[in-house]
Amino acid sequence: MKNYNDFYTKGGYFENNPTWDVEDSFWKSEQLFNLFEKQNIRNIKKISEVGCGSGEVMFNFSKKLKDLNIEYFGFDISPQAIDLANKFKSERKISNFKYEVSSIPLVKSDLLICADVFEHIEDEFAFLRSIKEKSNYFIFNIPLDLSVQSLIRENTILLQRKRVGHINYYTKSLALEILKDTGFEVLGYEYGMWYKHYKSGQISTKFINSIRNILMPIIPDICVKLFGGSSLLVFAK
Repeated sequence: MKNYNDFYTKGGYFENNPTWDVEDSFWKSEQLFNLFEKQNIRNIKKISEVGCGSGEVMFNFSKKLKDLNIEYFGFDISPQAIDLANKFKSERKISNFKYEVSSIPLVKSDLLICADVFEHIEDEFAFLRSIKEKSNYFIFNIPLDLSVQSLIRENTILLQRKRVGHINYYTKSLALEILKDTGFEVLGYEYGMWYKHYKSGQISTKFINSIRNILMPIIPDICVKLFGGSSLLVFAK
């Protein structure tokens, strides 16, 4: 019997992804911050991130806020991730960041970041309910792995399952429904167009990206359902 937690706690994920996607952290934090800015939320004193990985998404988010009085707390089930986050913290000599091994936040915060997390978790409903009272506001980034293209090229989904541990799959509507079902009030959302960030030299991918660039400004929902290439950024409370 397989326990998917072992993939993160025993080093399987770290073996497959030794950088913990540090190279993507600036782009991800920029997407999250742009959505946050549109909500005009003030008086943020504590920010936490669950599934923080290396901590780089939250760190880059903090640089955009430019408020040295905010406290930051990162939590991850993986000891390897927390070791990496603490390594970066030590190198930067920053004192307002704290990282701990935990599957849920251990503090109540004003804003909780949950970026690319619950698609990895066996019981995502229980997880979302467990974090609901841990913050006043939430930012989610949810990969939209289900599309016509991904269903035709099923090996893409199977590769994601093996390499990065995606075991739950969503469209925009399914992602919003699971948040509503677990008690969150969605205040805003938009697509994160990761296909623009991840460059590929394959002719087929370049061709599909050219179609995405044409369709996204006109019919974004249909474009994502057909060709994928996006995540869903959600601001909720």
